[in-house]
Amino acid sequence: MKKIEEDKKFKNNDLIIFNCKNSIAIITLNNPPLNLLNVKMQELLEEYINRIYHDNSIRCVVITGKGNKSFCAGSDVNDFIELLNSGKAIEIIEKKLKKVNQIFDLIENFPQPTIAALNGYTLGGGLELAVCCDLRIIARNAKIGMPEIKLGLPSCAGGLIRITKIIGESKAKELFFLGKSLTGELAFEWGLVNEFVPDGDALAAAMKMAEKISNLPSKSMKYLKRGIRTLPFMEHGRAIEENLACCEELFKTYDAMEGIKSFLEKRKPIFKHI
Repeated sequence: MKKIEEDKKFKNNDLIIFNCKNSIAIITLNNPPLNLLNVKMQELLEEYINRIYHDNSIRCVVITGKGNKSFCAGSDVNDFIELLNSGKAIEIIEKKLKKVNQIFDLIENFPQPTIAALNGYTLGGGLELAVCCDLRIIARNAKIGMPEIKLGLPSCAGGLIRITKIIGESKAKELFFLGKSLTGELAFEWGLVNEFVPDGDALAAAMKMAEKISNLPSKSMKYLKRGIRTLPFMEHGRAIEENLACCEELFKTYDAMEGIKSFLEKRKPIFKHI
């Protein structure tokens, strides 16, 4: 399969900017100033995600928003109005929410590690997108929250599930019930993000982390991601067996041998991701 950057079909467009730096894919939501997620952006995002998923040359994915004002301030409410005017609320579920949930599931289940660079407002569906990623880096004074209750709506794109898993039931209730917004520093204290950085530095910090990840053995990295997601929810004995079976496969790789040899020889390893 061709690498994405070589595929002329997937050139940049008005709503999604795609770049590939070395082995890092960078997806930028390009609908400033708030980078609202509309139906067209969803369609384009799904195209890129499906291609990245199957591209073994990509070893890490960074998702961010255009500019320093917003990562993504949620769904474009105009989509809801347009669909509600059709007289059928079910249209919102079928044409908007069901699709966005499928896209977010794909992101969560990427084999490659993913990092969200939260450069500004990260609200509603924007936060639900961010928590699909494995790691989150946020600008110190960015605003992050779930304000849907103020519109008379619940979380509709997996936030109730993913956010509650990350911060626990008590903090999740505070976030959702009050439609509360958090700064980057408070989001870090709550455990909702992995790191907070000065304003304007979120993408640079995410790229630095992505470079570290992409330089480490990709086969082991993919297994770590899958194992963290699945093993804790298996019966203990089965989880141990699964873990050992994967370890056996990884011990056969070039990178495992290189890692062990370089450690013993006190030199920097040269991984080939094979």
